[in-house]
Amino acid sequence: PSATPTSTVLTSTLILTGANNGQTFNHYSISTTSGPCVEMTGASNVTIQDFQIGPCGQNNSANDSTGIEIIGGSGDTVYDSYIHVQNLSSDGGDDHEGILINGASDITVQGNVFAFNETSVEINGGTSSGDVINGNMSINPMGPFPRGQHFQTGDNTSNVTIEKNRELSCQSSR
Repeated sequence: PSATPTSTVLTSTLILTGANNGQTFNHYSISTTSGPCVEMTGASNVTIQDFQIGPCGQNNSANDSTGIEIIGGSGDTVYDSYIHVQNLSSDGGDDHEGILINGASDITVQGNVFAFNETSVEINGGTSSGDVINGNMSINPMGPFPRGQHFQTGDNTSNVTIEKNRELSCQSSR
């Protein structure tokens, strides 16, 4: 049997930029007390795989407590991760998603488990196209209204594929 890989543990935001283009990040465990767990700005062809993300922004219920923010860039992938922000938005804004894709294209989100996020995956803002959301499990997005969707697209998005995902919403004692 092979050894279980050791995770890199972070208690602050992992910030990725264009300087990280083409890199792969494996086996991270990230939880923050404020801000997003992962912030990707202008990064392209970056792979995030086997991450344990959350809770994020535990002491910051007002904004910016997203699991992964992907702003700009293209060709990024998020695979086989568990993403659970576990904080409610105080104003129903876009700030507690599992993954928020904003103005990024050709992003692939596959094989992840999302639980207790405002919305599991939201593609919104900027011009996003060619994104693929495939084979994920989404459990109990928390909202509040008008959020609370498993997967959501907004203005200026095109050619988005959302397929073969599983969704479950149920009352929870949480």
